[in-house]
Amino acid sequence: MANIRNIHKMSRIKYEISIKIIDRVFKSMADKGLSQTEIAKKMGVPPSELTDIKMRRQRLTYQLLECLHLDYGISIDEIITGRKKKDEIVNY
Repeated sequence: MANIRNIHKMSRIKYEISIKIIDRVFKSMADKGLSQTEIAKKMGVPPSELTDIKMRRQRLTYQLLECLHLDYGISIDEIITGRKKKDEIVNY
């Protein structure tokens, strides 16, 4: 029985992490002033696909993360971790 509880607990944790990442994706888009329609057009998918991701009816896709990063400079690390990368100072 303990193993089944652990499986359900892990599934819940994965789901909660997934929700946080999806929320960060759409917050990053909003922060940059990007619309779902604009991103969908760039990706070559219908806007409803992004709506489905936002509403958690569809899983987050690598294609969306790649588009946000390569075309709009949104950091995948920031989306995944929720932490902004601090500027590194390099001394020569």
